[in-house]
Amino acid sequence: MDFKTIGWQDIVLNVPDEWEMVFATKTQKRKGKEMTGYFGFRTTEKKILEFRWVEVEKGKTPDLDVVIDDYFKTILKERKKIKKRTESGIKVNDHSAKTLYWITEDMTLHGYIVVWNCDVLKRLIIMQSQFSSDQANKIKANIMQILETINCHPIDYESKWIAPNLTVMTPRSMNLVKQSFLVGLTFFQLRYKSLDMYCYRLGLANQKINSIDELPVWFMNYYPKKLPRIPSGFRPSESEFSKKKIGQTEGVLWQYNKNIQKRKLPLRSGSEFQGYFWQSEEKNDIYCLIFKYKTQTSTYKHIRRIIENVVKFAITKN
Repeated sequence: MDFKTIGWQDIVLNVPDEWEMVFATKTQKRKGKEMTGYFGFRTTEKKILEFRWVEVEKGKTPDLDVVIDDYFKTILKERKKIKKRTESGIKVNDHSAKTLYWITEDMTLHGYIVVWNCDVLKRLIIMQSQFSSDQANKIKANIMQILETINCHPIDYESKWIAPNLTVMTPRSMNLVKQSFLVGLTFFQLRYKSLDMYCYRLGLANQKINSIDELPVWFMNYYPKKLPRIPSGFRPSESEFSKKKIGQTEGVLWQYNKNIQKRKLPLRSGSEFQGYFWQSEEKNDIYCLIFKYKTQTSTYKHIRRIIENVVKFAITKN
Protein backbone atom coordinates (compact mmCIF):
# COMPACT_ATOMS: atom_id res chain seq x y z
CA MET A 1 0.00 0.00 0.00
CA ASP A 2 1.24 3.49 -0.88
CA PHE A 3 1.39 6.19 1.80
CA LYS A 4 1.47 9.99 1.56
CA THR A 5 2.78 12.60 4.00
CA ILE A 6 0.35 14.98 5.68
CA GLY A 7 1.19 17.76 8.12
CA TRP A 8 -1.09 20.00 10.14
CA GLN A 9 -0.50 22.23 13.18
CA ASP A 10 3.06 20.89 13.58
CA ILE A 11 2.02 17.21 13.47
CA VAL A 12 3.45 15.34 10.47
CA LEU A 13 2.61 11.74 9.59
CA ASN A 14 2.21 9.28 6.72
CA VAL A 15 -1.26 7.94 5.93
CA PRO A 16 -2.58 5.62 3.19
CA ASP A 17 -3.01 7.30 -0.19
CA GLU A 18 -6.77 6.74 -0.23
CA TRP A 19 -7.30 8.53 3.09
CA GLU A 20 -8.40 12.13 2.63
CA MET A 21 -7.86 14.90 5.15
CA VAL A 22 -11.32 16.44 5.10
CA PHE A 23 -11.89 18.21 8.38
CA ALA A 24 -9.81 20.38 10.67
CA THR A 25 -10.13 23.31 13.02
CA LYS A 26 -7.94 26.34 13.17
CA THR A 27 -5.85 26.68 16.29
CA GLN A 28 -7.80 28.05 19.24
CA LYS A 29 -5.88 30.68 21.20
CA ARG A 30 -5.97 32.46 24.51
CA LYS A 31 -3.83 35.53 25.11
CA GLY A 32 -1.79 34.68 22.02
CA LYS A 33 -1.06 31.10 23.11
CA GLU A 34 -2.16 28.02 21.19
CA MET A 35 -4.74 26.09 23.19
CA THR A 36 -6.38 23.34 21.16
CA GLY A 37 -6.23 21.79 17.71
CA TYR A 38 -8.02 19.10 15.72
CA PHE A 39 -7.81 17.38 12.34
CA GLY A 40 -8.88 14.07 10.87
CA PHE A 41 -9.15 11.74 7.90
CA ARG A 42 -11.81 9.72 6.20
CA THR A 43 -12.06 7.02 3.58
CA THR A 44 -14.77 6.90 0.94
CA GLU A 45 -17.07 5.33 3.53
CA LYS A 46 -16.61 7.28 6.76
CA LYS A 47 -14.33 9.03 9.23
CA ILE A 48 -11.38 6.79 10.04
CA LEU A 49 -8.82 8.66 12.18
CA GLU A 50 -8.66 11.89 14.17
CA PHE A 51 -6.13 13.86 16.17
CA ARG A 52 -6.86 16.26 19.02
CA TRP A 53 -4.47 18.19 21.18
CA VAL A 54 -4.65 20.57 24.13
CA GLU A 55 -2.08 22.82 25.72
CA VAL A 56 -0.34 21.51 28.85
CA GLU A 57 0.19 24.14 31.51
CA LYS A 58 3.76 25.07 32.29
CA GLY A 59 5.30 22.89 34.98
CA LYS A 60 2.62 20.18 34.72
CA THR A 61 2.84 16.68 33.25
CA PRO A 62 -0.45 14.95 32.41
CA ASP A 63 -1.10 11.48 33.83
CA LEU A 64 -1.64 9.39 30.71
CA ASP A 65 -3.44 6.64 32.66
CA VAL A 66 -6.00 9.18 33.87
CA VAL A 67 -6.39 10.57 30.34
CA ILE A 68 -7.02 7.06 28.97
CA ASP A 69 -9.56 6.32 31.73
CA ASP A 70 -11.42 9.57 31.15
CA TYR A 71 -11.53 9.00 27.41
CA PHE A 72 -12.78 5.46 27.90
CA LYS A 73 -15.60 6.73 30.13
CA THR A 74 -16.87 8.89 27.27
CA ILE A 75 -16.87 5.81 25.03
CA LEU A 76 -18.85 3.83 27.61
CA LYS A 77 -21.53 6.51 27.61
CA GLU A 78 -22.01 5.93 23.88
CA ARG A 79 -21.28 2.19 23.82
CA LYS A 80 -22.54 0.54 26.99
CA LYS A 81 -21.24 -2.93 26.27
CA ILE A 82 -17.50 -3.19 25.68
CA LYS A 83 -16.22 -6.75 25.57
CA LYS A 84 -12.49 -6.21 25.53
CA ARG A 85 -10.15 -3.52 26.77
CA THR A 86 -6.40 -3.84 26.28
CA GLU A 87 -3.81 -1.25 27.33
CA SER A 88 -0.11 -1.04 26.58
CA GLY A 89 2.79 1.39 26.55
CA ILE A 90 4.64 2.44 23.38
CA LYS A 91 6.83 5.27 22.07
CA VAL A 92 5.60 7.98 19.68
CA ASN A 93 8.30 10.30 18.33
CA ASP A 94 10.42 9.30 21.38
CA HIS A 95 7.62 10.27 23.79
CA SER A 96 6.14 7.68 26.15
CA ALA A 97 2.56 6.91 25.09
CA LYS A 98 -0.39 4.88 26.31
CA THR A 99 -2.70 2.91 24.04
CA LEU A 100 -6.19 1.55 24.52
CA TYR A 101 -7.80 -1.02 22.24
CA TRP A 102 -11.47 -1.95 22.69
CA ILE A 103 -14.17 -4.04 21.00
CA THR A 104 -17.93 -3.92 21.48
CA GLU A 105 -19.66 -6.98 22.90
CA ASP A 106 -21.31 -7.80 19.57
CA MET A 107 -17.86 -7.60 17.88
CA THR A 108 -19.09 -5.11 15.28
CA LEU A 109 -17.02 -2.07 16.28
CA HIS A 110 -13.36 -1.71 17.22
CA GLY A 111 -11.56 1.31 18.63
CA TYR A 112 -7.94 2.35 19.13
CA ILE A 113 -6.73 5.30 21.19
CA VAL A 114 -3.18 6.58 21.67
CA VAL A 115 -2.29 9.44 24.03
CA TRP A 116 1.06 11.09 24.66
CA ASN A 117 2.55 14.29 26.01
CA CYS A 118 4.79 16.27 23.65
CA ASP A 119 7.02 18.07 26.14
CA VAL A 120 8.64 20.09 23.33
CA LEU A 121 5.50 21.98 22.29
CA LYS A 122 3.71 21.38 25.63
CA ARG A 123 0.81 19.47 24.12
CA LEU A 124 -1.26 16.50 25.19
CA ILE A 125 -2.08 14.69 21.93
CA ILE A 126 -4.87 12.15 21.47
CA MET A 127 -5.16 9.96 18.38
CA GLN A 128 -8.38 8.00 17.98
CA SER A 129 -9.76 5.58 15.41
CA GLN A 130 -12.99 3.57 15.19
CA PHE A 131 -13.60 0.91 12.57
CA SER A 132 -15.79 -2.09 11.77
CA SER A 133 -14.74 -5.71 12.25
CA ASP A 134 -14.28 -6.34 8.54
CA GLN A 135 -11.69 -3.52 8.46
CA ALA A 136 -9.98 -4.37 11.75
CA ASN A 137 -6.83 -6.13 10.53
CA LYS A 138 -6.19 -3.61 7.75
CA ILE A 139 -6.78 -0.52 9.90
CA LYS A 140 -4.71 -1.83 12.83
CA ALA A 141 -1.79 -2.49 10.47
CA ASN A 142 -2.14 1.01 9.02
CA ILE A 143 -2.19 2.58 12.49
CA MET A 144 1.01 0.78 13.47
CA GLN A 145 2.73 2.21 10.39
CA ILE A 146 1.31 5.68 11.04
CA LEU A 147 2.60 5.68 14.62
CA GLU A 148 6.12 4.95 13.38
CA THR A 149 6.07 8.02 11.11
CA ILE A 150 4.56 10.64 13.44
CA ASN A 151 6.61 13.76 14.16
CA CYS A 152 4.69 15.88 16.67
CA HIS A 153 7.08 18.83 16.86
CA PRO A 154 9.21 20.63 14.27
CA ILE A 155 12.95 20.07 14.23
CA ASP A 156 13.66 23.80 14.12
CA TYR A 157 11.62 26.97 13.82
CA GLU A 158 9.76 25.75 10.75
CA SER A 159 6.30 24.21 10.54
CA LYS A 160 5.20 21.90 7.76
CA TRP A 161 1.76 22.40 6.26
CA ILE A 162 1.06 19.48 3.98
CA ALA A 163 -2.21 19.48 2.09
CA PRO A 164 -2.78 16.63 -0.37
CA ASN A 165 0.37 16.50 -2.53
CA LEU A 166 1.54 20.00 -1.52
CA THR A 167 4.10 20.82 1.18
CA VAL A 168 4.96 24.32 2.36
CA MET A 169 7.35 25.13 5.19
CA THR A 170 6.81 28.29 7.22
CA PRO A 171 8.06 29.84 10.45
CA ARG A 172 6.12 28.59 13.48
CA SER A 173 5.02 32.19 14.03
CA MET A 174 2.64 31.87 11.05
CA ASN A 175 -0.84 31.01 12.31
CA LEU A 176 -3.71 29.22 10.63
CA VAL A 177 -6.59 31.59 9.84
CA LYS A 178 -8.98 29.64 7.60
CA GLN A 179 -9.14 26.27 5.87
CA SER A 180 -11.43 24.29 3.61
CA PHE A 181 -11.29 20.67 2.42
CA LEU A 182 -13.61 19.84 -0.47
CA VAL A 183 -13.59 17.40 -3.36
CA GLY A 184 -11.26 18.91 -5.93
CA LEU A 185 -10.29 21.87 -3.73
CA THR A 186 -7.99 22.27 -0.74
CA PHE A 187 -7.50 25.72 0.76
CA PHE A 188 -5.79 27.14 3.83
CA GLN A 189 -4.71 30.63 4.85
CA LEU A 190 -1.76 31.45 7.13
CA ARG A 191 -0.84 34.80 8.67
CA TYR A 192 2.26 36.45 10.11
CA LYS A 193 1.90 40.11 11.11
CA SER A 194 1.08 41.96 7.84
CA LEU A 195 1.68 38.89 5.65
CA ASP A 196 -1.22 36.68 4.52
CA MET A 197 -0.47 33.48 2.60
CA TYR A 198 -3.23 31.70 0.66
CA CYS A 199 -2.56 28.10 -0.41
CA TYR A 200 -4.71 26.25 -2.94
CA ARG A 201 -4.84 22.85 -4.60
CA LEU A 202 -7.33 22.73 -7.48
CA GLY A 203 -8.42 19.51 -9.16
CA LEU A 204 -9.23 20.16 -12.82
CA ALA A 205 -11.30 17.00 -13.40
CA ASN A 206 -12.01 16.84 -17.15
CA GLN A 207 -10.17 20.03 -18.06
CA LYS A 208 -6.60 19.76 -19.34
CA ILE A 209 -3.86 22.39 -19.48
CA ASN A 210 -1.29 21.37 -22.06
CA SER A 211 1.59 23.72 -21.23
CA ILE A 212 2.80 26.26 -18.71
CA ASP A 213 2.03 29.03 -21.23
CA GLU A 214 -1.69 28.29 -20.84
CA LEU A 215 -1.69 28.78 -17.06
CA PRO A 216 -2.19 32.58 -17.03
CA VAL A 217 -5.16 32.43 -19.41
CA TRP A 218 -6.72 29.56 -17.48
CA PHE A 219 -6.26 31.33 -14.16
CA MET A 220 -7.72 34.60 -15.39
CA ASN A 221 -10.90 32.77 -16.41
CA TYR A 222 -11.05 30.51 -13.36
CA TYR A 223 -10.25 32.45 -10.22
CA PRO A 224 -13.08 35.05 -10.15
CA LYS A 225 -15.75 32.33 -10.12
CA LYS A 226 -14.34 29.37 -8.22
CA LEU A 227 -11.34 30.30 -6.09
CA PRO A 228 -12.51 30.88 -2.49
CA ARG A 229 -11.44 33.73 -0.24
CA ILE A 230 -9.30 35.56 -2.76
CA PRO A 231 -7.64 38.51 -0.96
CA SER A 232 -9.30 41.86 -1.58
CA GLY A 233 -7.66 43.84 -4.34
CA PHE A 234 -6.36 40.77 -6.16
CA ARG A 235 -6.83 41.73 -9.84
CA PRO A 236 -4.20 40.06 -12.04
CA SER A 237 -3.93 40.75 -15.73
CA GLU A 238 -2.49 38.33 -18.27
CA SER A 239 0.39 40.65 -19.20
CA GLU A 240 1.76 40.64 -15.64
CA PHE A 241 2.67 36.93 -15.55
CA SER A 242 6.22 35.62 -15.96
CA LYS A 243 7.81 32.17 -15.70
CA LYS A 244 9.25 31.24 -12.32
CA LYS A 245 10.84 28.20 -10.66
CA ILE A 246 8.73 27.02 -7.71
CA GLY A 247 10.52 24.36 -5.72
CA GLN A 248 11.70 21.99 -8.45
CA THR A 249 8.79 22.76 -10.79
CA GLU A 250 8.37 25.30 -13.56
CA GLY A 251 5.50 27.67 -12.83
CA VAL A 252 4.41 31.26 -13.32
CA LEU A 253 4.68 34.34 -11.11
CA TRP A 254 2.25 37.24 -10.93
CA GLN A 255 3.36 40.30 -8.97
CA TYR A 256 1.62 43.60 -8.30
CA ASN A 257 2.87 46.57 -6.31
CA LYS A 258 0.47 49.48 -5.92
CA ASN A 259 3.32 51.95 -5.80
CA ILE A 260 4.74 51.03 -9.23
CA GLN A 261 1.60 50.19 -11.24
CA LYS A 262 -0.58 52.73 -13.00
CA ARG A 263 -3.89 50.96 -12.43
CA LYS A 264 -5.80 52.06 -9.36
CA LEU A 265 -7.00 49.18 -7.22
CA PRO A 266 -8.84 49.17 -3.87
CA LEU A 267 -5.69 48.42 -1.84
CA ARG A 268 -4.30 49.93 1.29
CA SER A 269 -1.29 52.14 0.81
CA GLY A 270 1.89 50.15 0.31
CA SER A 271 0.19 46.80 -0.36
CA GLU A 272 1.87 44.22 -2.55
CA PHE A 273 0.83 40.88 -4.04
CA GLN A 274 2.76 37.90 -5.30
CA GLY A 275 1.05 34.88 -6.83
CA TYR A 276 2.73 31.59 -7.80
CA PHE A 277 0.94 29.00 -9.93
CA TRP A 278 2.06 25.61 -11.21
CA GLN A 279 0.67 22.30 -12.41
CA SER A 280 1.03 18.65 -11.49
CA GLU A 281 0.73 17.05 -14.91
CA GLU A 282 0.27 13.50 -13.64
CA LYS A 283 -2.62 14.34 -11.30
CA ASN A 284 -3.87 17.27 -13.42
CA ASP A 285 -3.96 19.54 -10.36
CA ILE A 286 -3.13 23.25 -10.16
CA TYR A 287 -1.34 24.67 -7.11
CA CYS A 288 -1.46 28.33 -6.10
CA LEU A 289 0.40 30.31 -3.46
CA ILE A 290 -0.80 33.90 -3.12
CA PHE A 291 0.91 36.36 -0.77
CA LYS A 292 -0.44 39.73 0.32
CA TYR A 293 1.63 42.04 2.52
CA LYS A 294 2.37 45.67 3.32
CA THR A 295 5.55 47.28 2.08
CA GLN A 296 5.82 50.18 4.51
CA THR A 297 6.61 48.15 7.63
CA SER A 298 9.68 47.31 9.69
CA THR A 299 9.17 43.61 8.89
CA TYR A 300 9.08 44.05 5.10
CA LYS A 301 12.52 42.52 4.45
CA HIS A 302 11.80 39.63 6.81
CA ILE A 303 8.48 38.98 5.06
CA ARG A 304 10.20 38.90 1.67
CA ARG A 305 12.68 36.32 3.01
CA ILE A 306 9.79 34.20 4.31
CA ILE A 307 8.16 34.27 0.86
CA GLU A 308 11.42 33.38 -0.88
CA ASN A 309 11.94 30.37 1.40
CA VAL A 310 8.34 29.16 1.10
CA VAL A 311 8.54 29.29 -2.70
CA LYS A 312 12.03 27.79 -2.82
CA PHE A 313 11.08 24.75 -0.76
CA ALA A 314 7.51 24.23 -1.94
CA ILE A 315 7.07 20.58 -2.86
CA THR A 316 4.43 18.88 -4.95
CA LYS A 317 4.23 15.11 -5.21
CA ASN A 318 2.97 13.60 -8.42
